[in-house]
Amino acid sequence: MKITPITLPNFAYFESDNVYTGSQQGFRFRVEPQNGQFAACVWYGPYCQEKSEIVASQTFPFDESGRQQAADWLTEQVAAYLQKVSEGTQPDGRRFY
Repeated sequence: MKITPITLPNFAYFESDNVYTGSQQGFRFRVEPQNGQFAACVWYGPYCQEKSEIVASQTFPFDESGRQQAADWLTEQVAAYLQKVSEGTQPDGRRFY
């Protein structure tokens, strides 16, 4: 199972109030500046965030260290997701048939 570490744009990108989204094999995420912090959330499947259930979310300090913490957290989340998929289990615990 190949896990590509999540990388985020540089800090200046977020200082301009930009939102960043990405995906990896059915794992989807969003990172944005919110109330002086980075807000990151995760969902699974083919649909946009608005049409999906958020399965995990976390906030981080709004600085360079927080940006890296968010990227590391997202990489951990995608690793857990891909592990379940490789075992034949859907992220919600049901078995694939």
